[in-house]
Amino acid sequence: MESSPQGAVLREVAGIRLRLAALSRRERSLLAARAGLQLVGATALVFLLAAALVSLGASRDLSLLVLGILGPILLLAALLWPLVLRWSSSGRPLGQALRVEGLRPELRARLVTALERGEEAGQPAPADVPALPISLPLLLRASSRAREVLDAVDPAEVHPARPLRPFAAAAAGLLLAVGLATVLMPVGPFQALAAIASGEVAATRLAEGVLVADERALVGDITLTYIYPDAMGLDPIEVPNSNGTIHAPPGTLVEIKARTAEAFDAVAIQVDEQPPQDARLTGGRDIAGSVLVAGKGSWRFVLLRGDQAVRSADFEIIVEADAPPVVQALLPMPQVAVDGSLGIEWAVDDDFGIARVVLEIEGDGETREVELRSPLDPPRSLDGQVRLSPRELGLSPGSKVTLRVVAIDTDQTSGGNRGVSPAMQLEVLGPQQVGARLERYFVELRDALVLVLADFLVEESSLPIANDPAAMVRWVESARLRFDPVQEVMKRQWGDEAPSTAEGEAVRAVISDAAVLFRFTLTAFEVGSGRRVTMADLETFDRLHAQEIVNIEEAVLTLDRVLQSLAMDEVVKAANQLGREAQALAELAQDADASEILARLDQMERMMERLALASERLAEGQLREFLNARLDAGVALVDQIRQALAEGRMEDARAMLEELSRQVQQMAEGLQDQFNQAQEQQDQLGEQMKETIEQLRKLEQEQRAAADKLEQAKKEQGGEFQKQVEAWTRLDELADQALAQASGAVEAAGDGRGWRSDSIRRLEQTRETVSGLRDSVRAREVESSMERVLRAQQRASNASAAVASERGRQRPASEPLPPGVERASEGLRELARSLDEIRELLDELSQQEQSTSPEMARLAREMAREQSELRERQQGLQGDVQEIEQQSPSARGKATESMQRAGESMEQAQQSLEQARPDPGQGQMEQAADGIGEAANELERQQQQMQQEQQSGQQAQGEGGEQPDGQGEEVSRPQDRLEIPPPEAFKTPEEYRRALLEGMEAPVPDEYKALNKRYYEELVRQ
Repeated sequence: MESSPQGAVLREVAGIRLRLAALSRRERSLLAARAGLQLVGATALVFLLAAALVSLGASRDLSLLVLGILGPILLLAALLWPLVLRWSSSGRPLGQALRVEGLRPELRARLVTALERGEEAGQPAPADVPALPISLPLLLRASSRAREVLDAVDPAEVHPARPLRPFAAAAAGLLLAVGLATVLMPVGPFQALAAIASGEVAATRLAEGVLVADERALVGDITLTYIYPDAMGLDPIEVPNSNGTIHAPPGTLVEIKARTAEAFDAVAIQVDEQPPQDARLTGGRDIAGSVLVAGKGSWRFVLLRGDQAVRSADFEIIVEADAPPVVQALLPMPQVAVDGSLGIEWAVDDDFGIARVVLEIEGDGETREVELRSPLDPPRSLDGQVRLSPRELGLSPGSKVTLRVVAIDTDQTSGGNRGVSPAMQLEVLGPQQVGARLERYFVELRDALVLVLADFLVEESSLPIANDPAAMVRWVESARLRFDPVQEVMKRQWGDEAPSTAEGEAVRAVISDAAVLFRFTLTAFEVGSGRRVTMADLETFDRLHAQEIVNIEEAVLTLDRVLQSLAMDEVVKAANQLGREAQALAELAQDADASEILARLDQMERMMERLALASERLAEGQLREFLNARLDAGVALVDQIRQALAEGRMEDARAMLEELSRQVQQMAEGLQDQFNQAQEQQDQLGEQMKETIEQLRKLEQEQRAAADKLEQAKKEQGGEFQKQVEAWTRLDELADQALAQASGAVEAAGDGRGWRSDSIRRLEQTRETVSGLRDSVRAREVESSMERVLRAQQRASNASAAVASERGRQRPASEPLPPGVERASEGLRELARSLDEIRELLDELSQQEQSTSPEMARLAREMAREQSELRERQQGLQGDVQEIEQQSPSARGKATESMQRAGESMEQAQQSLEQARPDPGQGQMEQAADGIGEAANELERQQQQMQQEQQSGQQAQGEGGEQPDGQGEEVSRPQDRLEIPPPEAFKTPEEYRRALLEGMEAPVPDEYKALNKRYYEELVRQ
């Protein structure tokens, strides 16, 4: 095969291909060199472009945009342009052969022929394909000749390097331009790219820029956001509309936002004389940057436009050291029962954050801490109340300790700065000490109220009511002072807040109604107003004055009942002790001599003297006379026994001792029986109250259900009926709301000190009119309600003007603005909004057709029979209520009055239903339910007062059980008290809210419901 013509042809063709491959390599190396030169040139262009952009003042964003688009395009085009077009073709042998044919015409296509036909010569031809058009010998000669010529061709001749010279020159020129730009341009190419990459465009330009010292850029709308060090645990704080001054501790990152008056192309922030740091500039005017506070100094903006840099005004950096927290704490009473709540109110303020609050207890030579709060997110202010009892703090009766509230802030560098409250001295009282203190308080309070009562009773027939208004105003000024001793006694015992006990409620009623009396007197007997005192004014004054006397009497009686209970308990205990001593002496006398008997008689006489002293505290009456008579008889018998012993008549003495023992024991048993009987009567009355209250609540519920049934029937009628129901429902809510707002405005005037009588009168008139409006709304009377709402709006407007004048009028220096002016003004504004909505709803109702469908008429008549049955039950319960109030020592007849009003409303409702008038019938049914509910509430008040009086007596006796805390609130034993931990004790806010709801729903005695509500309201504010 190798010596055949075919083999020779194949050898020649293989040699030709080797030579052509060398030519391909030559061409591709030249292409690669060109691409490299173009890449160098393109890179130089990118450098020059970056230098131009930065030097001409382009922002970093613009520079990044331009270079990000043009840079990759130039670089890719320079690298790929020659390679993409010719790289593939340069590797084909036929292409190289054609280039050689062009350089050597003498080849006459032999090279191409040898390349195309040479390989075919070694392959057998298929049967259906014709033979080669050229013979093998000729092909061999052509191939040999082509190879000889190809071997003689220089590859540099086929692919010369001359075309690379322009590219090399261009690349060299561009590199030279880069070098010159580095020297000549404000910002060199390498610096420009580094600045763009790092974001320090402005800082880099400033190194070459010219600062205009006599020009200041105007910058405003500065917002500072303080991001405190992680160790401080504080949330970021944003300060909008800042003056630029930074107040922060070291290590704080301050993010700055601002806006310039003119457009610039770059901005940097400079602290003191440190190198400027680039900031972001959006839209040529909006600046965003940051400063890390390291020390005291100043900072400024440096703004660039072209090759000029302009400074803003300097802003101060004030380094604030983390000061200790400021702690305030108040122990209401220095003496607290061992199971009472301390009631310490505390508040902490810190400049950065509070980490912990503890109660420091110093006493018995040691100091220990009890943690109060440890917030999850350290706040800058925190407050709370210490509800723990001394027993829970590990203290016992008789302990005397010093308390301090200590707060630790979040300053980690110093381990937390400590803020300490002033020292508070605490003495822990035992049950006996608490009892003695309470009894003294009851006596002092009763005596103070008796003096007030005496003043009111003495003046009742001597007041210059009609003929001397000025004297009446002077009377108000002096009468106010009567209550100062009462309030001093209360404050000495309970602090600033009166207790929710029987005597506390009674005194509150005295003070509140006295304020009503004083306000009315100032308005009715205003000097210089030209207003004449009417008979109605005189009747109102008499009524209010008499009511105040009744209130004072009830308060005195409340206290006296507690004191009588204490006295009776002490008398019974002393009598029982005396009886036991008399019996023991009678038994001892059988074997004792005269000297022993005389010694025991001395002891017995001292016990009789103590019983006599205890009896003096009892009220005048048969019990006290009975006790004194028995004591006198006992003393006389003791004298006879002494005489018999002196005469040596031992048997007579022993017999008389037996008689003395029998008399004393009979006396003790009689007293005990009376005490037990009184207790049983009180228990029976309590059970009767409880049963009657349950029946009243049931009747109230059924009466409301009947009204709801009628309302639902009207809703089912649809159309106008449903709209009317919805309107009246909303009117009920608004009327109650309006009355509460008007009452709040009146109460804001207090006892009238610092107010003009005209202002008070207008407030009172407004409340009176709104109260009448509510009655009309409840009765579903459209015309009457509309008339009264118009009158209420007019009076509320007049009252608002009068209150506004209180704020602006001239006052003596000794007369400050009354604190209730703002509260009254706000209440009147809210009232005006409520009255406007009431008027709109009444307008809508007045325009609707007031008609009754046949179905509603039939239902109303059917319900009239049901209403008649409810009325009969009400009459029976009214008799029970009246009987209870006749027996209840704290009754005022209000429950009976409420039942009478409820009966009248039920009767009116029955008549309206019989006449097929469902609208007024429904309103009257709801009024009846309200009256029944008020009666039940009054009985509950009386029941609660009885329980509180009993508890007060137990506490004053020094017995166990519940003890009053230092704030006057009564709390249960520590193990029974429901405590809700602070928010940080829960993982999520939802858990905390759930715990609050569970605590609020927990069952508590009736007398503690109001206290329980107030307790959880305080917890919600934590």
